[in-house]
Amino acid sequence: MASVIVVGGGLAGLVAGMRLQRAGHEVEIIEAAAAAGGRLRPLETDEGPLAPAVGEIGWGDANLRALVAGLGLEPSGEAGASRAHALVLGGRLHRPPPLRPSEFLFPRLSPRMDRPIDAVFRRPPRWRDRQVLVRALWD
Repeated sequence: MASVIVVGGGLAGLVAGMRLQRAGHEVEIIEAAAAAGGRLRPLETDEGPLAPAVGEIGWGDANLRALVAGLGLEPSGEAGASRAHALVLGGRLHRPPPLRPSEFLFPRLSPRMDRPIDAVFRRPPRWRDRQVLVRALWD
C-alpha cells in the first residue's frame, strides 16, 4: 500500500508524484481517464488528434520540456502548429467563425452597432469622421 496517494494524473499530479517519490515516499497516482497526461494529452476527434493545451502551455519553455522528459513522457505534435481555437463536443471538432475586430473588444449587442465599431477600427481619414462614428454608437 502506498504511503501517499495523489488524485489526478494531469501535469500537477504527475509532478507531485515524481517529487514525492524522489523524496522517498511510496506513491500511487489515481487517474479517472484511461491514460495520464491531463490537458497535455491529445484529444481524439473526427479530424484526428488535437493537442488542446500545447499552444497555451508552450513547448518552447525549457523548464516544461525538462519536466515532461523527467516524467518519462514525450511531447507529440508540433510546437505552435495551430493557434486556432476549437471546441470538441462528443469527439467532433467545431471551429468558431473568424471574428471582426469589434467582436474582440465589444460584445455583440446589436447588428446596428457592428458597422460603426468596425468603421472606427478601419481608421477613417479624418478625425471628424471618427468622432461622428463614435457618437453613432451612443445614439
